[in-house]
Amino acid sequence: MTRFAIVALACAPLLHAGCSSCSGGDPVPFGLDTGVRAPEPREEGEPPPHADLPAARAFPDGTTRVDVEGAPILLEGAIRSLWAHDVDGDGDRDALIVSSGPAEAPVQLWVATRDGATFAPPRNLGRAPAAPEGCVIAGANLQPIGAEWIVASADLRCEAQPAASRMEHWIVAHRDAPRVLEHLAVLAAEERAPGAMSLRWALADRDDDGHDDLVVTARLERDGQSHEVELPWLDRPSGLARDADEPEATLVERSRVALRQLRGNPARAVAESQGVLALHEALCREPGRARLRIGRGAGLSCGPSDAAGRAVTNVVRGSAARGQLLGALDALAAMETPGYLIDDERRQYARRAIGEAPAAGGVTVREGPSHQPASGEAAHLSTLGFVDEDHVFLRGSSPRIWNLATGAEEPLEVQRADQRILDPSKRFAIAGVERRCEGFVLRVVPAGSVVAGRALGPTHGTPLLEPREPPAGECQEEGAALSPAHRRDDGGWRVLGWAPQGVVAARGAELRVAPLTISAEPAGAPESLGPGTPPPAPLPPGAITSDGRYLVELRGLGVLLHRTGGRGAPTLLWPEGWAEREGAPSDPAVSPSGRRIAVLRGGRVLLLERESGATP
Repeated sequence: MTRFAIVALACAPLLHAGCSSCSGGDPVPFGLDTGVRAPEPREEGEPPPHADLPAARAFPDGTTRVDVEGAPILLEGAIRSLWAHDVDGDGDRDALIVSSGPAEAPVQLWVATRDGATFAPPRNLGRAPAAPEGCVIAGANLQPIGAEWIVASADLRCEAQPAASRMEHWIVAHRDAPRVLEHLAVLAAEERAPGAMSLRWALADRDDDGHDDLVVTARLERDGQSHEVELPWLDRPSGLARDADEPEATLVERSRVALRQLRGNPARAVAESQGVLALHEALCREPGRARLRIGRGAGLSCGPSDAAGRAVTNVVRGSAARGQLLGALDALAAMETPGYLIDDERRQYARRAIGEAPAAGGVTVREGPSHQPASGEAAHLSTLGFVDEDHVFLRGSSPRIWNLATGAEEPLEVQRADQRILDPSKRFAIAGVERRCEGFVLRVVPAGSVVAGRALGPTHGTPLLEPREPPAGECQEEGAALSPAHRRDDGGWRVLGWAPQGVVAARGAELRVAPLTISAEPAGAPESLGPGTPPPAPLPPGAITSDGRYLVELRGLGVLLHRTGGRGAPTLLWPEGWAEREGAPSDPAVSPSGRRIAVLRGGRVLLLERESGATP
């Protein structure tokens, strides 16, 4: 017997006599003003709930007892929504209830059937997955959909850990013996696909069998645009069966329409294609950022998506045609997103569009010495770095300095040739960034254990770089570790150097600092540096200047210069013929003035220089 049932049965005689001590307060008669009608927002065109069915009631947090036609219902958790209806056909009203629960099951769904003057022991229909301590139900609802189904919903808010917030939904067949047909949830945007996401419910005969099916419309609002797609669940004798053709079938058709718009209206083509990509990211598990959860798995299993593959190449071509090269380069890099299906022809069209993009004015390119990037999987400094405005040093094998004024090459002292990321005392080194249950961490090892680009010794510590909720289904037991595939995820972070105040890492233009002691132990929480906040200094010259003023980012073939002071947008360096050169750029370095950037490409050092007087 459940705890719910034990309390309800034990207190029933006392409650009938008017006792309120079991609940800690006066009983709430169902239907009086103490409860408020649960909100029933409907989109334009959405059919109203079945006219013959009653509306649910919502109750404030702390409501532990409700009377339904004189019979008490009492829970240890708070009753947040209750729907009273004769579900078993015996002539009296039963109850479906959404309640709060402990952290291991913070939202619970119950059915309590009337048995004469009291309610029979209630039956639990569903429990939400565990959530951190302190999460609360901000609101709950039970919404009838047609004559046979009802959707139970609860808005779970986790202020201390926003990524754990979610909107829980159970689709319930309520006639005779109520049962859950499907359990969905919309997960928080933190660390997942961005935007405001919601679900709404409607009836339609999607398979022409004469029976209503349940149509779930997923709506995503992002960057001022609204995107929707319908996900049908077909009514079958055994329950609801999701139409596995969706959302792919709808998104493929939208991508094809966008392709036809590329020549005449590239802006519209890009917008439509970005909507396809936004929905695919939010709904499908393959990109790894899904917002929709079905059962306990995050995201629909969409498989290799032709729709997303078409859409992302549309964005490359449309953005390049409009002269928006940064957007085109972002989309070009996104073509490697897991789950995108792109054939060779579409890849060639995308690359051709990039190659035909106009050059950035006032940028020249100069070829320098032959050199190879570092080998090995251990984190390392950029192979290139500026000594000053006119000298570039080449770390690694055959270390030397390239004199930009004369073109001469000079030997480089051994200490500058070292590519290990060392602490100021040179006792410790960063071997890389890994993912653990608590988030992305720095793997710190003894400096002497990094040999030929490989960390051979034991791990000294794993200080936190960026907190992050573990992937779905991982780290659910104390002491559990992530799977090897998840541990290899570096979150896109690249370590720039180890200043006296801590380790500095970058992801795009974002900078983070992990404060460490002289013993390489955490000296405080990791911090994201906002615009205008300079990073700790000095840093080894390379992708960031020693004083931290300028940062260079490689975005696909694009070379972007950021000013960490937060003044204006990044500057794209895209000289004439840049797209046709062999290989991808790597190992960037920026000069103290920010006017010169060196990269390795095709086995050679290339110097990109902005015209004199240009301001980053």
